Amino acid sequence: IARHAVHRCLPALLPNLGLFAVGLTGGAVAVEQIFDIPGLGRTTLQAALAQDLPVLQAGTLVLVLLGAAASLAARLAARPLTGPA
Repeated sequence: IARHAVHRCLPALLPNLGLFAVGLTGGAVAVEQIFDIPGLGRTTLQAALAQDLPVLQAGTLVLVLLGAAASLAARLAARPLTGPA
């Protein structure tokens, strides 16, 4: 029964994985800042505060590409389940 339920629910859940990945990267910025963890989110935030435009653009580009890649992976995983619509 669980296998059939997962098979029926998976096409509706997979597109949300891309949004989930974007939310995780946004949350990582806050976590890195609060707990003083060095990372891409903290570097991007510090670049925004220091008005360091090239670093800010690069960090934002990487975060956007990460979200786009997660969304693309979710769509490619959903395609065999939903068919070519």
